[in-house]
Amino acid sequence: MTYGKLFRCQWSSWGPCSDECKGVESRRCHCESVPYGWGSHSCIRSRMEERSCAYQSALCFFYSPIFISLASCMCVVVGVTVCIGILRYKSMRRQSAASAARVRSSVETRNWLSISIN
Repeated sequence: MTYGKLFRCQWSSWGPCSDECKGVESRRCHCESVPYGWGSHSCIRSRMEERSCAYQSALCFFYSPIFISLASCMCVVVGVTVCIGILRYKSMRRQSAASAARVRSSVETRNWLSISIN
């Protein structure tokens, strides 16, 4: 079937993951006889609808509430893990600084004792 012109009608739409399609659904209409100067919204007579569905299960998965919930949980888990790692790192730095100060103090005490004995 050949059509004179191709128009996007006012009810044309793109919709992800409709119940019938389970993918990306596109609708458009063809108009056979359109008077000169008429736009797509005035294409009322001789309108043919054409629907196509591209099955994209991955895209539908990303739009699903289950994926959104899992992604949210993963963000929380990663955030908590990063915070715990930062706190542990800071604690280890404090401990190493304290032990270095203790070593420095004991070395100074030994030096002072050796000087005072001599």
